[in-house]
Amino acid sequence: MQKLLLLLLLCYRIDAQIIFNEFMIDAEDENSGEFIEVINTGNNIVKLTDYYLCDPQDTDAVISFPDSLLAPGEFGLILDPDYSGEYDSLIPVGTPRFSIEDSRFGMYGISNSSSKCFAILEEKRETADSYTTGTPLWPVESYTIERFIPNEGIWLQSLYPGGTPGARNSIGPKDRDLKLYAVECSYNENKITIDIVIENTGLEGISTFNYGYIVDTYGAGHDLCDTLHYQAGIPLQGGDSCRFSHSSTIVNKGSVRIRAFLAAQGNIRDTLKCNCHIPLDPNDIIITEFVCKTGDRFGTEYVEFCSRADLPVQFMDLQFADQTGAVILDSSYILYPDSIMLIAASPSFYHDFPSVDNVLYPSAWRSLNNQGDIISLLNPSGSIICKLRYDSDWSIPGDCAMFLTNIELDYRDPLNWEVTYTGSPGRKNRSSKKLHHLSSPEKNSFFTAGDTLSLSVINDGYFPLEEKEVLFRTARGSETFILPASEPGDTFTFYPDTAEMFFPGTQSCELFCPDTGILYSEFRYYYPYDNPPCYFNEFLFDHLPEYGQTEFIELECNDLPCDLDNWILRVNNHERSLAGRLLECYTVLTAEDEHPGNIPRDKIMAVDGFPVLPNGGALCYLYDPMGRIIDSCDLRGHQDLLSGKSLEKQYGSISSGHAGIWHASVSPQGMSPGQRNSISILPGYRDQLSVFPAVYTPGEDEKIAFNIDSENGLSYCELICYNLAGQEIIRFERSLFHSHLPGSTGTVK
Repeated sequence: MQKLLLLLLLCYRIDAQIIFNEFMIDAEDENSGEFIEVINTGNNIVKLTDYYLCDPQDTDAVISFPDSLLAPGEFGLILDPDYSGEYDSLIPVGTPRFSIEDSRFGMYGISNSSSKCFAILEEKRETADSYTTGTPLWPVESYTIERFIPNEGIWLQSLYPGGTPGARNSIGPKDRDLKLYAVECSYNENKITIDIVIENTGLEGISTFNYGYIVDTYGAGHDLCDTLHYQAGIPLQGGDSCRFSHSSTIVNKGSVRIRAFLAAQGNIRDTLKCNCHIPLDPNDIIITEFVCKTGDRFGTEYVEFCSRADLPVQFMDLQFADQTGAVILDSSYILYPDSIMLIAASPSFYHDFPSVDNVLYPSAWRSLNNQGDIISLLNPSGSIICKLRYDSDWSIPGDCAMFLTNIELDYRDPLNWEVTYTGSPGRKNRSSKKLHHLSSPEKNSFFTAGDTLSLSVINDGYFPLEEKEVLFRTARGSETFILPASEPGDTFTFYPDTAEMFFPGTQSCELFCPDTGILYSEFRYYYPYDNPPCYFNEFLFDHLPEYGQTEFIELECNDLPCDLDNWILRVNNHERSLAGRLLECYTVLTAEDEHPGNIPRDKIMAVDGFPVLPNGGALCYLYDPMGRIIDSCDLRGHQDLLSGKSLEKQYGSISSGHAGIWHASVSPQGMSPGQRNSISILPGYRDQLSVFPAVYTPGEDEKIAFNIDSENGLSYCELICYNLAGQEIIRFERSLFHSHLPGSTGTVK
């Protein structure tokens, strides 16, 4: 009999009416909490008390508790004989209940550790159904093992504590239930193909449903995310599935997350996601700046990237590598076309550059070697986006950054990189080098008529140039040259015709390419004057600092304005180069920060290293840029050199060489800087003075009368009287008149 029973247990009845549906194996109270749930899958009422429950060692008859019958489709509970009501709150009202005639299920009860086969036997002791505990898993304490679908051998742990005694299993299909079975995506020809598989996991057929998908670039803005909705109108029976395929235009390169969803009544009921990677082409991203040697100025290594792609790039899942290894970037970052971002070793980067925020910090850093390394950015597949090799030939100094001079250049060529000690991370690099450019070595040069005027133009850009028109322009005219097509490094020389292009003096000249901006060079040219434009007019040698005086040289200019750049002032053996323009008729040259007298600032020209003027006078020269003497005078030991008085020239607009035209100033201040000299006489003017009496006798003559017949007028008079021995006995100085009108008379008592 025992051998026959074992044989019956191995016979599995697929068409049986009574089958197992749920087991409570590991109850909180093992003495009363175990139960077995069965279901009548047939079309007839079954008297369950005619059935037996057994394991390989023991067989127990099913008894009423209090029920004996089980209707078609009805759940029945075979409860522990010592059941104490712990599941009453879970068992639906009216659920048929049964028990067994023994005190435990099988020989020793339902073990929660030893696998054992349980069977339910019909009246004729034939096996209606069986289940081996622990298959495919052991449920945790107080959870049951449930059958997924009747008549199928799929068993899973219940979703809830206590299981579902007397009710549909928690893991079983619902009457109407759709699930996303799979979502897959692939990239080809600038499109993402999205395949969504939807399965009807319910028991009833469904004819219409809503679904869709979200293209999500990891939290980027709305311009990079899209949500699409669809309604399906195809019948889908329980257990069936269908596939929907859609194409989406790519809006970015790099990682894209596709999230499919099922919706019902406006609410999303199920979601499923997958990742798609749009590979970047070589050089879609290039390296534009890096630091491999840190120091006081650069405390952290970093690498700057610029996007040359036509779409935004998501950096998530890209690989940052050096020649020893790679790290996967695990943070989201969107880099837009023609924009810049950085990958830095650590957040201490902010200590050096606190205003830069377009920075990504990888979970690990590939430390860059000082002597040489390979910096790479890779797709997740390992294909190269950009790769930069640097080595000792680059001659990178310490504590600096290297930057690419222009993003249109080949970033792999070391000739296109420059050293910077300030860095420009997060900003476009600025270099004096241009892609298309011409320059002139004569830029800011100074030429004179004594030089051969030759103008050179060099192609100092990075790219070849087509034939260009070059214009040489001065204030008096212009001359056009044709520059032939050139390669980088080519040089051409022009010889302008200067005969009619310059006027006397110093003037600015331009060499440029009209309307292109690839060449602009300015220099200065001096053409000699036919007549001297300026002369010495006044000197103060023996000054009195206690009266606010300072040494100075006054120039009288007849041809305004007069540019003094590259002119030379010589005092004895000391020469000083002049700079600036004479804008006033009388201009005072003096040392910097000195202010002789109360004259306007615009009449003072400070001279760097103004020469010392000896008290005993000096030999002075004024040279033009060609070295020609414009004016000179020898005032060494001049008889009118007096403390506090300047030497003034009596006649203006003439050479200063004759010492006899220099006299001591008769101005009340002892000098007249910035204005016409106090002793000035204009050549050819009428200028006569008469005094009466010629011999003055005190006590007999009451007064001295004078008469002036002058076209210059008189504003100041100095009276000196001598006795018969020729000795000075009276000196009288006085401002006599309030006007400079000619033809004046007066008396002195």
